[in-house]
Amino acid sequence: MEESGLDPASSPDRQEALREDARTLYFAASINRVWVLGLIFVGAAIRIAIELARAWQWLETFAPG
Repeated sequence: MEESGLDPASSPDRQEALREDARTLYFAASINRVWVLGLIFVGAAIRIAIELARAWQWLETFAPG
């Protein structure tokens, strides 16, 4: 406790610091979400490309000549 008898955690400066920390953590979490979603989409695009290449090779087996 401070000499004034107030809880230091309830001081306006401390509350503003906690709000800033919360904003920073939320921003970091949103960036992590974007990276994870990006990696998922890139992985899906690679998988689709591989499957299309396999399908193309399979279809070429039926080509005349």
